[in-house]
Amino acid sequence: MVTTDNPKVPRRTLGHTAGRLVTAAYVMLIMAGLWTACVWTVRQSVAQASAEALNAHASLRVNTVRDHLQRNDLTAARRLVSDAVADLGLLGSRLVLPTGEVVADHTPALISVRSLPPEWLEAGLDFTNAPVPGQTVVPFELPGRGWLRLELIADPARQQANLLPLHATFALGTVVLLAGITFVARRSSKRMRGAEEIHQALIALDRGETDLAILQISESIGSEVRAWNTLLQTREDEGRAALVTRTGTAAAALGGRSSGQLFAACDALPNGLVVVDAQQNVRFSNGAAVMMLRLGDGDLVGKPFADLIADASVATAVHEAVAGGRKRSKLEFERAEDGNTSWFRVNVRPLRRDDGGGAVVTVEDVTQARTAEQARDTFIAQATHELRTPLTNICLYVEAAIDAGDDAVTRSASLNVINEESRRLERIVGDMLSVSEIQAGSFKVEMRDVRLDALFDKIHRDFEAQAVDKRIKLTFHLPPKFPVARGDRDKIEIAIQNLVGNAIKYTPAGGRVDVSVESTEQLLSIAVKDTGFGISPDALPRLFSRFFRADDPRVREVTGTGLGLALARDVVRLHGGDITVDSQLNKGSTFTMTLPLGIEVHQPC
Repeated sequence: MVTTDNPKVPRRTLGHTAGRLVTAAYVMLIMAGLWTACVWTVRQSVAQASAEALNAHASLRVNTVRDHLQRNDLTAARRLVSDAVADLGLLGSRLVLPTGEVVADHTPALISVRSLPPEWLEAGLDFTNAPVPGQTVVPFELPGRGWLRLELIADPARQQANLLPLHATFALGTVVLLAGITFVARRSSKRMRGAEEIHQALIALDRGETDLAILQISESIGSEVRAWNTLLQTREDEGRAALVTRTGTAAAALGGRSSGQLFAACDALPNGLVVVDAQQNVRFSNGAAVMMLRLGDGDLVGKPFADLIADASVATAVHEAVAGGRKRSKLEFERAEDGNTSWFRVNVRPLRRDDGGGAVVTVEDVTQARTAEQARDTFIAQATHELRTPLTNICLYVEAAIDAGDDAVTRSASLNVINEESRRLERIVGDMLSVSEIQAGSFKVEMRDVRLDALFDKIHRDFEAQAVDKRIKLTFHLPPKFPVARGDRDKIEIAIQNLVGNAIKYTPAGGRVDVSVESTEQLLSIAVKDTGFGISPDALPRLFSRFFRADDPRVREVTGTGLGLALARDVVRLHGGDITVDSQLNKGSTFTMTLPLGIEVHQPC
């Protein structure tokens, strides 16, 4: 794989990082502009709607006030004007004559006219314009006496309070949208990554780099990278075959004086090498070929090549090469033995007629690479499913919160679910990052005093609701007094959470999970016992391997990344402890985590 640590491979320029930062800033600027425009539009709409609603209420109240005044019931009219403040949530309300005198007000001390005159002048007060923003003015005529003016003053703080849920909804929608944009951007970046990695490898090749391990790229990036690696491997195999042919020719020219050294060099090759004559019988095979193909004592000379590899495609390729064809074949085959499957890559190259005819066959064991590739593919599929579930729930409950309107109960329940799914998403991503740091050797732990009582209280709260949902009895058996522990609290919490979470996840409804804590002067022991599916003896040796999941169909139905137990054991071992397991299929499992007390942790190299 091309890496930036090798001085022969060109480093990535700062232009890539700067370009991504500029793009991110541009997107954020657009989102800020959209946010401002949406908030301004909503505020204007709410203000207009509030004004229209207030005008409608004022018109209805004016009719009632006019009726009371016509009956000379000034007390009832004043009560109606005063009650408008409480009924409509206003700052103030009053009834004013054209002369500016106040007939009725929600504050009685501001009333300047104690009784309504028989008639009054029509001049003095402007009946058309509201003196302050948010004030609604409704003039009306009292027949035979003159005009009056009803003034209602809205409460801006109440209008803003009504906008708070809408602001929160906009904020949450923006966060979800940014998360979606980030996800799409990463997917697009991954598609372009293959072309860029190949470009860097070509530059390194042009500068004279020949190491295949440096020029090859991780095949998890895409199909174009696999084609590039295949091209490099073909180039390497052809060069090796040509070297063997030239060496054999030179040895024959020397009359066999250096044949011993030649055979020793071929035996030292890491890949299998088999030379087949024109009759498709083995003329030479090195030690690597004997070991890879498991051919016993290695005395293969004179045996038919078809007895070595029982694969029709390989036999056909060798037959075509021996028959005089110039085609060079590269193919793979698999072989199952003792319940295990191995994969091999075979290259067949014809020998020239003047060398006696035949073919050179190289065999490479690619089992480890194929297994790693399958594990990566499985992990990507499982991780994608794991990430998609909380993201889908967040999107659904965001829509539910938006549609809730004034329903505070529904909105609160939706926000609680969004919060829980966000924390779940954070734990999944955190586990992935921690495993990557452990593999890279950069995983660090910080030594501090750990309050174990508070730690177990938090873990109990975190999993109590999940256990209740599955009707599982979750019990913590804790000592009356905890010892003082030294370690990284967050990392220890991750390990215990993975053990308890797995126990609940793989225990059927109606079961139970018991968490027991015991301690001595030197050791803290935490046992998590469940009545779940249990683990078969065949799966126990690989239980703590990364990406491993048991073949039990019941386990496959439960989503998971296969990282939790591996991460938990790595964390505990960094603290000088270990995790052991005792399990019986269909009866349950007990995971025991031990931590030394007061011992410094071992940082990874």
